[in-house]
Amino acid sequence: MYSKVLICVPHSVGFHGWPSFPHPGLGYLAEVLERNGIGVDILDMRLGHSVNDLLRRAEEFGADLVGVSTWTFRHKEAYALINRLKEAGYTVVVGGPHVSVVGRKVLEECNADYAIKHEAEFRLLRLCQTKALDQIEGLIYRRSGSIVENGNGDFVDDLDSIPFPRYRSFELNRYAPGGGVPIVSSRGCPYMCTFCSAKLVVGRRFRARSAKNVVDEVEYWYREGRRRFSFVDDNFTFDRQRVLDICDLIEQRGLTGLIGECGNGVRADKVDVPLLQRMKAVGFNSLAIGVEAGNDKVLKSIKKGESKEAIEKAIKAACDVGFSTRLYFLLGSPGETPQDLEDAVQLALKYPVQEAKFSNIIPFPGTELYNWIEQNRLFLVDPKEYLNTTMLYDDVPVFETPDFSAAERKKAYVYTRKVRITIMQRALRREVMAKYGIFGHVLFPILRMPSSEFSQYNKFLQKLRTTRLYRFLLSIRHAELKKSSGGRNGHGR
Repeated sequence: MYSKVLICVPHSVGFHGWPSFPHPGLGYLAEVLERNGIGVDILDMRLGHSVNDLLRRAEEFGADLVGVSTWTFRHKEAYALINRLKEAGYTVVVGGPHVSVVGRKVLEECNADYAIKHEAEFRLLRLCQTKALDQIEGLIYRRSGSIVENGNGDFVDDLDSIPFPRYRSFELNRYAPGGGVPIVSSRGCPYMCTFCSAKLVVGRRFRARSAKNVVDEVEYWYREGRRRFSFVDDNFTFDRQRVLDICDLIEQRGLTGLIGECGNGVRADKVDVPLLQRMKAVGFNSLAIGVEAGNDKVLKSIKKGESKEAIEKAIKAACDVGFSTRLYFLLGSPGETPQDLEDAVQLALKYPVQEAKFSNIIPFPGTELYNWIEQNRLFLVDPKEYLNTTMLYDDVPVFETPDFSAAERKKAYVYTRKVRITIMQRALRREVMAKYGIFGHVLFPILRMPSSEFSQYNKFLQKLRTTRLYRFLLSIRHAELKKSSGGRNGHGR
């Protein structure tokens, strides 16, 4: 039915800055289609491509179907893009988290021909191969002036049956340096957090790729010269033994020099010192922990399903093992007061972490949080507006509660931003002092960040490394290290 598919990532997919790596979900789609004889091209518009670039690429490629990935955040931008494609005469299918959450509403609000809910790899393939639309689970389509929504169908049980992405059609070299290769090693989240929409998109049942399949992907990219890997699972450490098996296989295959990151946030109750030590031994060096709140009262309110004690134990373990550790907090959850937020701040300041982010809570449709705010008429901004304008780290409260007013929230945004800067500056001081010893006292005042943006610190550091002062101090520090190691180049052997 369709033989050439152009898939695009709109500017609105991805919440901040230049993308660090390709969109793994689209990578999976492209891999499945290519392996079944469907021509595929990818245009990631986050890399600076315009709508005209998209239309030009579609014409040059000869696309007979254009796919658009859509998030709930800024979904109107994606809708406008879809409507432009339709005006140009293209058949359009839309997918992504937004479709999984709102269903047929997508086709009611834009001119797309099709929409696919949940895991789309094999569903998109079937759309390309058959005209029997009513037989494709999760498909939403137009028929005789009406919108038809097929049943949800089942999630894929055997994730190993989906070939991992090779990103052949992506502009791999244009992504931000240091972003790594994204790896999705599992899907599904069994937890009941009131603020999270993940279970609406990937289901509640945890499903995982085998350790062998995951390490096959790591090894493929290792042979391609890649060394940094970003595990973007919602629950990478959920199955402890599987993580240990992954570590064993990395070691057995001699994949040395890897840098593994778990930046999407792991659960505190799913890590411990032995597990983290094993991960560290094979190259994992950074992780984020979804803390959310600073005491058990608020954790219970948001149905986090873990205690402050477990969270503190995990943070301490990660820091003690030597991980670069980041903490994610929510600001102003139902039931949280300004004093409760202070508990969170003190928790963030207690340990030598790299960063602590306090997020402006964005209630997404379908979540328990959204429904509670709507029922209690606590919205300060219409969802139609904030879902297309407000970001996690903006200073615009979209709702308030009896325990945390809008005015208090605005003050809290300013306060927690200062806390974040303090924590990053402390981390920078530790890094400088560990690397340059006594000379760190000279370098640190120069390196202090001028603003809350960590990227500005990186630019400042790069600029400093070009100065004569830096090179002079570095040469002295190297001589000091060489002397302390007995002339063995600092390796001690």
